[in-house]
Amino acid sequence: MKFHKIRGIDKGVCTAEQRIAYNYAFSDYDWVVRSNITLENYLCNVSDRIMKNDNIMRKYNIDAIIHCLRNGFIAYSKSRHHILTSYEDIGKAFYSLYPLD
Repeated sequence: MKFHKIRGIDKGVCTAEQRIAYNYAFSDYDWVVRSNITLENYLCNVSDRIMKNDNIMRKYNIDAIIHCLRNGFIAYSKSRHHILTSYEDIGKAFYSLYPLD
């Protein structure tokens, strides 16, 4: 999987795909928790929304975004702190099982 660098941030700390995964999780948190939607249905919903957004389609790896969202969303939704304040926190919460190179 190809991950994209955030300017001024080492890829080992956080990538653009991890940041985008966090942005979707943050914006959808209330809706997902209240609706009791399954993780798989939520990920399908997000992938549909990404496909409609040409800026993300052209620049970033959609599979990597969904992969990081899948890895981090359950723990993120159960935590008490939903606002992550650093790229390091985002990278740890929405981690990748693949190398970030």
